[in-house]
Amino acid sequence: AATALHRISMEMAETDGIALKQVLAEFFSEAVGVDNAGGRVVAHNLPFDAQLIENEMRRTGMLEEADAWAAIVKRGLCTMDPRTTHWVRNTAGLDGVPMMVRMGLKDLSATLLPNQLALRKQHHDAGSDAGMHWFVARELKRLANAPID
Repeated sequence: AATALHRISMEMAETDGIALKQVLAEFFSEAVGVDNAGGRVVAHNLPFDAQLIENEMRRTGMLEEADAWAAIVKRGLCTMDPRTTHWVRNTAGLDGVPMMVRMGLKDLSATLLPNQLALRKQHHDAGSDAGMHWFVARELKRLANAPID
């Protein structure tokens, strides 16, 4: 099911991939750089994704890195957090939805970026979801920094 969803087979990973510990080390280095520069990790369903990464760091013996990663994540932004999606709905004039009702990435993208239809057509392809999320995060930042009337 994962192969069908993400279009990456185990054979492809073993033949063309890079060792997981090396990938995690490079990823962690980038995350530390972003964090040190005052940036934040932003992901849709950040607690889920971050926990997977932390677990793999621990499994591969990167214990100190896993602890530092957990601290970076605490400063991050989850675009699936109910407070965020509630704010998005209110900003878009979509009142009446209870705060605890979360928005999926596709719905969040449709609300924030109604003209980005091409991104949503390829939803759940890993690269397309990453691109969609980048546009969503950029739009959230733009809206958050907009002057209040």
